[in-house]
Amino acid sequence: MSEDENLENAEATATETADSEATTEKPRRKGGRFAGFLAFLALLVAAGGIGAGYYAWLEIQKRFNSLGEDVALQQRSMSQLDKNPSFTSLQQRLTGSTESLGEEIETLRAQTDTLNKSLQEQQNQQAALNDAVTQSHNLITRSQRDWTIAEIEHLMNMASHRLRIAGDTKGAIAALQATDARLHDLSDPRLLPVREQLVDELYALKNFKHPDWTGVSLTLDRLITGLKPLPLKSQQQAAAEEPATPPESSDAEVSRSAWQKIKSSLKENLKKNVSIKSKQQAVALFSEQEEQLRGHQFLLQKLTSARLALISQDDDAFHRQLAEAVDWIQSNNNPQASKSLLDELQKLDQINLKPELPDISGSLTKLQSIERLRASAEDN
Repeated sequence: MSEDENLENAEATATETADSEATTEKPRRKGGRFAGFLAFLALLVAAGGIGAGYYAWLEIQKRFNSLGEDVALQQRSMSQLDKNPSFTSLQQRLTGSTESLGEEIETLRAQTDTLNKSLQEQQNQQAALNDAVTQSHNLITRSQRDWTIAEIEHLMNMASHRLRIAGDTKGAIAALQATDARLHDLSDPRLLPVREQLVDELYALKNFKHPDWTGVSLTLDRLITGLKPLPLKSQQQAAAEEPATPPESSDAEVSRSAWQKIKSSLKENLKKNVSIKSKQQAVALFSEQEEQLRGHQFLLQKLTSARLALISQDDDAFHRQLAEAVDWIQSNNNPQASKSLLDELQKLDQINLKPELPDISGSLTKLQSIERLRASAEDN
């Protein structure tokens, strides 16, 4: 190649190199400009924020100062109101109104309590009325069998009361017979055990033996009217009733006993053949009559007390008075002269004024048990 061509190629190469460098520098310049713009924009935003915060702080300070002035103004106004007579009068009226309102509230509260109590009482009365209505409804709707059972229970209770309280066996028998008739009318085989128990109770009542209170009273009246002073025991009878001493085994005791027998026989012979009267015998006879009169009054008092115990049907007191009379006669009076009186008193002492009454509660217990079982079965 020639030198001219080489020069042209070199120039062309240099030109291309310069163009390529110029092309790469243009983007670099554009990127630097954009970053600078963003930094400037951020600076403006920061400055705006600082300015806005400062402005807000100024506004807050202004409001705070304004509020302080308002508070001071209110305080001055309040101090002026406290000094104002009309405000003071109004305050006093409000205080009086508050107290009066409190009293009215207490009065209303007391009235409210009273109304609550009255309402509670009315509720209780309403509940009682509801119970009464329920009972009346149950009575109205009760079946004929229930009415008959109620009548039977009433008759059984009446029979028990007549027997236990008044001792009236005839009234109890009449009530139980009416009960048996009602059971017969029901014709309920479940009540057969009740009728069986009822038959046993009627048999026991019909065979119950009452004491002859009238006969006992007449006997006591006769004994009181015919009672006379009874002769006392003689010394011989009293000695004869004393327990005999047991025989002694020694010879000296046997001889002493024989000597006492001889002395006793001599005294008896002297008493039969010799009669001595003295003042001492008169005194002894007088004291014996007084003892008879005292015994007569004692027996009369015991028989009268026994009669009073009979009237009140006090069996313990009756037998106690008779036992004391019998003990007195056996201890102090002649057994032959007082034998008839003693026998009659002992017969009276064997009488029981209050014998044990038959138990007629078994039939009622069985009836109630059967009815409870029937009611539970119907409920289930």
